Amino acid sequence: MNRFSRRRLGIVAGGAAAALGVGTADATPSRPGKGPRPTEVRFNMPAGNNPSIANGVAVGSMVAVYTSSGLGPAAANPSAPPGSPEQYVDLSLFPGGVLPAGVTVTEAQAWNTLTRLVANLTVMGLRPPDVITMKCYLKRPAGASDADYAGWNRAYRQFFANTNLTSGDTTLEPLGSAPPAAPVVRNPARPTRSTFEVQSLAAPGWLVEVEVDAVYPAGHNPR
Repeated sequence: MNRFSRRRLGIVAGGAAAALGVGTADATPSRPGKGPRPTEVRFNMPAGNNPSIANGVAVGSMVAVYTSSGLGPAAANPSAPPGSPEQYVDLSLFPGGVLPAGVTVTEAQAWNTLTRLVANLTVMGLRPPDVITMKCYLKRPAGASDADYAGWNRAYRQFFANTNLTSGDTTLEPLGSAPPAAPVVRNPARPTRSTFEVQSLAAPGWLVEVEVDAVYPAGHNPR
């Protein structure tokens, strides 16, 4: 843990299903070239021990899926001007709204957004390792030539794709330009993901919005 304030969410995923490229609904590997079994979630993983995202995911017909609405950051900095990007910098993570060296406003907003996503999943009995697909919408910061994909990806790795799929070891992730440290949520999941630059988002000042699909583990009882 580095010297900057972090809320540790204490979520640790099981390693077997992720290492096989199989989702949490059914950890039994299926036959190559076949469709998924009814209770199986199967990821098409790229080569390598630490990819960020999956190439695709197949979901069996009996798997229960939860789809979130688009989530952006919560207004968490009352001292910032209303409707400004800085209004969505979480003071519990960045005291006084001061961003550490190399941390961008997009990165800070993404932390805020992904923390809200964890809470959204928790209400529905799910965890970050259950996420199978993600869409992220980024707005270009004022004066920038492009959306801040690098800041978004740093925040993403704090919550997703931060274990080595072969060894199971946790990978250290940077916060801005600080030395890499343990991620805020240890999570082997590599959902499929699309990231888009958009002209505007629903709330003034938002630079990030995320929506996900997540699957319920095998044996989930809705009653």
